[in-house]
Amino acid sequence: GETIVDQGVPGRGLYVIVQGDVQVRRVDVTGDTVLARLTPGSYVGELSLLDASPPSARVVAVGPVFCLFISAERFGQVIMSHDEAARRIYRLFARTLAERLRTANQRK
Repeated sequence: GETIVDQGVPGRGLYVIVQGDVQVRRVDVTGDTVLARLTPGSYVGELSLLDASPPSARVVAVGPVFCLFISAERFGQVIMSHDEAARRIYRLFARTLAERLRTANQRK
């Protein structure tokens, strides 16, 4: 039940889920809606790395979770000094964001 990323609170960086599951939840005036359940190999926090905006959803641990974390500052350093890694990472982010958008559109 621990909050890993809080909706509306400035993001700190990227979390890669190594062990355990998390729920992505949208909290608004109508309540708390589960948008997705993510498993090991998934990641969260990438939007805050792309545009420095606060997260649009809350990410909560479902039981014990182990994540790897890279701060926004360190991520920026890696991206600026490793062109090929930057291309691969941004391509992966684009695929993930497209998949999440398709899933969200199917719910409507």
